[in-house]
Amino acid sequence: RTKHISTSRLNEVLQEATHKRQPRSGKNRRPLRFYYATQTEHVPPTFVVFANAPQDMPAAYRNYLLNTFRDQLGFKATPIRLSFRARKRA
Repeated sequence: RTKHISTSRLNEVLQEATHKRQPRSGKNRRPLRFYYATQTEHVPPTFVVFANAPQDMPAAYRNYLLNTFRDQLGFKATPIRLSFRARKRA
């Protein structure tokens, strides 16, 4: 059984990762912004990152975040899933 990662810890890791390496602007030149991340499943560990333009996420940056989550959260030998979604407007 895998562990649950708190939303606050996920957001710390996301903030540190984006501070170290800023994402490039998307196809429409809008800067990518990340709002928050949360864990949605435990087996396999699945994380969702909410962003302003997830469809513009470069594959290299997606892999960078995936590897950062894997390293920082202790999932080195565990397959994890990472997806990106647009934040719903209230």
